[in-house]
Amino acid sequence: MTLIENRQRTYSRAKGYYVSTPTVDGASRIDQLYKRSDRRRYHVACPHCAAEWPMEWPMLKYRTAPHAEGTPEGEAAQVIDAWLVCRECGGEIHEGHKTDMLTHGRWIADRPNITLSRGYHLNALYAPIGLGLGWKQIAQKWLNCQGDSAELKAFVNTYLGEVWKEIGDSIEATALQTRLEAYELQNVAGLLITAGVDVQKDRLEASIVAWGDGEEAWLVDHLIIPGDTTAPGVYLELHDELKEYGVQIAAIDSGYNASAVYEFVRPRGWCYAIKGVTGMARPVIEDAKKRKQRLRTKRKKGAPVEPIGVDCAKVTLYQRLKLAKPGAGYLHFPQAAAFDDEYFQQLGAEKLVTRIKGTRPFQEWIKTRARNEALDCLVYALAAMRLSGATLKTREAETLTVNPETEAKTSPAVSSSGVSLSGWKRG
Repeated sequence: MTLIENRQRTYSRAKGYYVSTPTVDGASRIDQLYKRSDRRRYHVACPHCAAEWPMEWPMLKYRTAPHAEGTPEGEAAQVIDAWLVCRECGGEIHEGHKTDMLTHGRWIADRPNITLSRGYHLNALYAPIGLGLGWKQIAQKWLNCQGDSAELKAFVNTYLGEVWKEIGDSIEATALQTRLEAYELQNVAGLLITAGVDVQKDRLEASIVAWGDGEEAWLVDHLIIPGDTTAPGVYLELHDELKEYGVQIAAIDSGYNASAVYEFVRPRGWCYAIKGVTGMARPVIEDAKKRKQRLRTKRKKGAPVEPIGVDCAKVTLYQRLKLAKPGAGYLHFPQAAAFDDEYFQQLGAEKLVTRIKGTRPFQEWIKTRARNEALDCLVYALAAMRLSGATLKTREAETLTVNPETEAKTSPAVSSSGVSLSGWKRG
């Protein structure tokens, strides 16, 4: 689209015409363009009171026939009549009025102050008689697609000309920022320090997390290390950063540039190469018996890749982000530069939606924005903690020190009475 606009710059009377069915809310280009325009709708007059309005889906009413004896359970009712109801006088408008209404209708802009971009919207209710489905057929289509989210989405997009809005379980990024606390971690006997690392083309991102009793967690920092992730330099910098923070177990995503991740992990017994696996029934990590059997079948050469149930991990984290009081499972965030608006937007970048295919409901995570690295890193840090198998104990009086001004790195030192995993070997 940008190239097209650039080609038109030398023509004083150039025009661009964009027409499309909208798709998903927040990811539909035609919807974005329409919102920037003057937003015209075709207004028609009620044959009873002469009030003008655009034809909209809530105005359509219909009547169905009673189910005949022996009709299979779940089969859609049959529409026998459909009409519009005027939103001003409440009068019934049957399809026989439509031809005259369309003839005398007019386009009216919702934003007449916008003069450089005209936008037009029509839905299937406007289809002239004989050139499209009638109101009764459209109502039948609506009933037929109930129970199948894919068909329902297609109906909303193609018949109503509207974006599809997913309804699901999510968290409000702005509300999370109220959980920021002023603390630094010192004398962390009993805390396990893990890192979750996400690999992108031009950078590594890592979340450093301290875990205590009941998997209560204190975020320490979120790092962004720029560099070519096919080259060793950025991984050497990652190694230095993780050691400086006293990280004992790290989980690194191998879904991108896998060979480079394997090379980094192989000589470091405290690092795991992981691969996210979808499916709500899959646990965050495999149970000990299944994992032991899988590792036994792997060749001794090379680092094994640990499968991580990312869907289950996200459910766990989102439930914990809704906890109101500190304690088991609670996630603490420090008042530090890394934990800004963008961080929390990424943390809340997905939501869990329930969809129906046939008669079977299923759940899946969908993105609500493009970037979600903060969420991925926290998922991997949780996986690292579970993979460690460590028993977590916390003496809170020794682990937290209030320091409203600190944003500096801390280098937690694990005492002999705490969790010491140096020199660990996988198994």
